[in-house]
Amino acid sequence: MKILIGSATVFAINENTKYGGMERIAWDFSDELNKQGHDVSLFAPNNTIPPDGVNLIEIGFDAHPNISMEKKAYFNNEKKLNGFDVVHDLTHQHYIPIMQGLDCPSISLFWHDPEIAKFQQADHNVVALSEWAKKRFEKVYSQEVIVQETILIDSDKYNFNPEADREDWFLFVGKLSHEKGALDAINICNKAGVKLKIIGGKGISTDSDAYQKEVIRRSKFNIEYLGEVNDEIKIECMQKARGLIYPVNQMEITSYKNMEALMCGCPVITYNRGAMNHTVEHMLTGFLTETEEEMVRYLSKIDLISPLVCRSVAVEKWGKENVVKNYIPLYESVANGKRWF
Repeated sequence: MKILIGSATVFAINENTKYGGMERIAWDFSDELNKQGHDVSLFAPNNTIPPDGVNLIEIGFDAHPNISMEKKAYFNNEKKLNGFDVVHDLTHQHYIPIMQGLDCPSISLFWHDPEIAKFQQADHNVVALSEWAKKRFEKVYSQEVIVQETILIDSDKYNFNPEADREDWFLFVGKLSHEKGALDAINICNKAGVKLKIIGGKGISTDSDAYQKEVIRRSKFNIEYLGEVNDEIKIECMQKARGLIYPVNQMEITSYKNMEALMCGCPVITYNRGAMNHTVEHMLTGFLTETEEEMVRYLSKIDLISPLVCRSVAVEKWGKENVVKNYIPLYESVANGKRWF
């Protein structure tokens, strides 16, 4: 098949990348589709370095933090985006499927909680990342959506050694903001008397510095702040930590970081909010908790969770070969005229 993957314009994927997000998913989809024999193009910022064998269609400028720039990117490149069997739109604003000059079937990913922010969506062929997200989308947009496992992770890159011993500290990974809960993770680990390492930054340049500064101020004794790190260091931490702690303070439609941790055999403790039960199976790959006190108690039970089981579940659900292979029938049906509205 001739497939176009549309990436968001906020970040580029290259040797300097420290962020996962939809841009990383677009890159990995392009890479795996190419390896499975498809003719793949990636529509992405100019400073993206595409996978070997994948054609880069440049958006016309380097990555830009203002998502409204996507409109300029897509409408300035309409003619380049025609002639594909299917377009897989992984952007923020979903201009690709609504462009009047586009003449090929498309699928658009719905990636956020619309009750937090209601972004523009495609008017057909929308895919959700979880059953919880599907219900949320249909409630707010009054539009049909299907669920398809879309987050994909390179199981070779996120390597796992079943013989390795876990170290005596927990890990937090994420944007340093109230909704992600880094300060809550510090409180929980202090109450439990356990060590914590924190990976993350404030997010995009326009975010406030205050939360990050407070995390740094409170990083002492058993709390260590590592800052923003590259994938190699992040993965190494996930391979060594006793568990990932994610006291999320908002409803989320899925959790990429939970999946990354599980791929490394690292159990996850999180709140049972939004679609966290899509990423964590209680008592099997981690713990879903209701309160801070419950989370503190479960920290002492983390060794009941098998890292080998965490890894095997993650490979089956989110290993990139399986995710892409399972997408091909959907691509084919859409290319042949399947629509949902």
